[in-house]
Amino acid sequence: MDHNHQADGSIIYVQAFNTETAEQLNAWFGGYEAQLNKMTDYNHDFFVHCILFLYQEEWRYRRTQENLKVQCKERRERAKKRGQNRGNMIIDEVSSECSSLSEAEASYYGSEDDISENEE
Repeated sequence: MDHNHQADGSIIYVQAFNTETAEQLNAWFGGYEAQLNKMTDYNHDFFVHCILFLYQEEWRYRRTQENLKVQCKERRERAKKRGQNRGNMIIDEVSSECSSLSEAEASYYGSEDDISENEE
């Protein structure tokens, strides 16, 4: 809760509201205004809940993929440093483990060419 001070020194408590989330939601639903206006309150609430749930799941998936990509890049770099003394066996091992990440990204984001363009 936030509060405002009055001129006489008294405090009035006010409820803080995050308008950024509401503005983003309105932007997402801009093209669906006609359909949303025809919904009952319950259907509208359920629809909004589902959309936010799907967005959260997609965000988590993308975040996980980004973390995996960083981890694989770090592992490849470490393997290259170690591989100078042991040959290319370690590098090949890490590359094969991380190649499944590229395949998963390709199926989610598009082709592998699209992925390499996004990395640059």
